[in-house]
Amino acid sequence: MIQQNIGGRLSISKNYCILTIKKRDEVLLVICLINGKMRTPKIEALHRLIIWYNSHYDGQIPLLPLDNSPIQANSWASGFLDGDGSFYLNWLYDKKGLPTSLQYYLRISQRRNYHRKSVVGTSYFDIMNKLSIFFSVPLRYRDRLRKSGYRELSYEVRTSNYVANYTLLSYLIQFPLFSYKYLAVVVQIECLQLSVNREYKLPNGDRRLKALKRKSKWSNYPKATRNRLHDRHLYTHFPINQR
Repeated sequence: MIQQNIGGRLSISKNYCILTIKKRDEVLLVICLINGKMRTPKIEALHRLIIWYNSHYDGQIPLLPLDNSPIQANSWASGFLDGDGSFYLNWLYDKKGLPTSLQYYLRISQRRNYHRKSVVGTSYFDIMNKLSIFFSVPLRYRDRLRKSGYRELSYEVRTSNYVANYTLLSYLIQFPLFSYKYLAVVVQIECLQLSVNREYKLPNGDRRLKALKRKSKWSNYPKATRNRLHDRHLYTHFPINQR
């Protein structure tokens, strides 16, 4: 759908696809769509593209600043979570074999610093802190040493309580995810209801949780079913013109 409405060349691999946009009118369209709507130090890359475009095509596109509006004001966070967010569903069992300690949450992490100098600074602290405040959860600091010897410093936000999950799901109902991750939102809503009513502790709770776990995994669906469900989701929530 993105290619149909913006253009570009789509390269499809086994586990990923890449959309490459090079034509002048298509590059201009992308610039117009995101200029003034970015919230992270990655705005440096956009400004670099605009400067290149202006110099090559005698353009006068302004370098708009970061969007500092509230998170809930627009769909930016939805796109951010679509790209870097992960949804989790886990639980334990008590001595009777019944589910307990139900955990369902979104986790999003970002490296602490952008890799290039930027007019807005290189730290991701501001946007990650803004997300943590929006979800009413603490901002976590991660320091991991990978097997390769690389030290990974990052910020992490996790919707670890009822208020955070309710805020998240209310937001994603208003601003739906674009990718296959939308299935996880449906599952998270059901988990929220099970948690509030504590129905997951009932004798059929284990069966219901396992069904939700299967439902959230995109790979469990046949390809034709995946395409049909995703198309229905896209055309329902993103009724943009088709070329």
